[in-house]
Amino acid sequence: EEDFVIVFSGRLDPVKNFELLLEVFAYCHKADGTIKLLIVGDGPERQKIEQICMQKNIHTGLVMVGQKFEVLPYLRAGDVFLLTSFTEQMPLTILEAMSVGLPVIASDVGEIRQIIDDGKDGFLRNIRDGCEGFATVLLRLKQSSDWQTMSHAARSKIVVGFQETIMVRCYQTLIDNLLG
Repeated sequence: EEDFVIVFSGRLDPVKNFELLLEVFAYCHKADGTIKLLIVGDGPERQKIEQICMQKNIHTGLVMVGQKFEVLPYLRAGDVFLLTSFTEQMPLTILEAMSVGLPVIASDVGEIRQIIDDGKDGFLRNIRDGCEGFATVLLRLKQSSDWQTMSHAARSKIVVGFQETIMVRCYQTLIDNLLG
């Protein structure tokens, strides 16, 4: 209850830019020891992540649970979702995180801008801004009352705009328009 938990869920792949994610976590964890990192997933970067955490001496604030079929319990344990990818399309992990009310801090790539309203239900950051670009908003979010407002906004966005029936209707409209 007293910890502020950053969550990442997904494949542990180089495109996810774990060097930056871990640098952000290290910066935040050193500024505030109650900030922890929960990583749900597995993949080729797992060993590298573990090595970096040992080198940076942040392994005590990290929990890696591996790949899980049911991620919602882990997302519900978090306070914010962090995604520092070099590239993405429309990551379902962001939609899953927002569905449980997690504000998202993500790199401004791919279709993420179509999901996150910067400053309302999360934050978009340019990866060229580096660690401080992500860490500053993360620490500010932890310290402010905006977290709860953003949490409600994130959940509401998914309930209103990303339900299955709405998505099917949008795809059907797109297909109808393409076929004329």
